[in-house]
Amino acid sequence: MGIKHVLKKRLSNKWTNGKVNFQIPPLPTEYRRASGAFFQSFTFEETVSEETALIIIDDPQFSRELGILNPFELWATPGMARTSLGSIAYIIWVVSSRHGHIVDYEHFLNPFEMGTIRLLSGVAQQTHLKVLIVDSYNSEVVGFVEFENNFDLGKFATVISQVVGTEPVADFAQTQEAVRKEFSLEVLKGLSL
Repeated sequence: MGIKHVLKKRLSNKWTNGKVNFQIPPLPTEYRRASGAFFQSFTFEETVSEETALIIIDDPQFSRELGILNPFELWATPGMARTSLGSIAYIIWVVSSRHGHIVDYEHFLNPFEMGTIRLLSGVAQQTHLKVLIVDSYNSEVVGFVEFENNFDLGKFATVISQVVGTEPVADFAQTQEAVRKEFSLEVLKGLSL
């Protein structure tokens, strides 16, 4: 039996405090000197409860290029893939500008962990999604962009809850390795919801 996504009153979290100078704690070891994207919870403003932001990490030069990209456009391509070792959820974050495609980031999520469904449902309830662009070598925030939250991740949470209720639990680390070996980025984009 799946968990039905219920959209409660949305969290009004639009940034209203002007120019930013965010600092974050040092990145966990597995993210240092890496590129990718992941969700992280923060309290940006005391008047707004904790919210979830998307963190994009990359090398010093490219992260700074992304940090000044204007316009910075972001698209989410969520999906589920069935590997030889089990299913995995993912979001391909596509960064572009008026000049075209810039980069894609794979963001893998464990569909068998209840926290994933809560996380996606929580993000869906936010009116805005903040994106912090971080130099993965020194954990410096080099860019900040905010988007109206039209990414439809609540629907994705519902799909995950329906799919995983019918499958045996898979080892997340092994499934991440399997999806990288068995599926190209273009195939994953094609499997999107």
